[in-house]
Amino acid sequence: MSADPVTATEAQAIDWIVRQRAPDFDDWDGFADWLAEAPGHAEIYDALASLDVDLAALPPTGWTLSCFPVKIERASAGWIRAVALIDGAPVSHTD
Repeated sequence: MSADPVTATEAQAIDWIVRQRAPDFDDWDGFADWLAEAPGHAEIYDALASLDVDLAALPPTGWTLSCFPVKIERASAGWIRAVALIDGAPVSHTD
């Protein structure tokens, strides 16, 4: 069974994020070509890369990771909303 197009694109975006961490990464032309293949590539890459960037803002200790599953009707699995709860930080609610 093959992955749906969004899942496949997410996997490719994660691959680019991981590869770009390597000090000797030099395939910027390949990355630019992948971004240009489809309009959704850049959007998915940016969303996943922003998660990676946000992790660097967390303190080394003093926080708890909570994962809230998103239920999908008639599905056996779904994604999660990952939230870092920082000790002593005020709780804000967004709708």
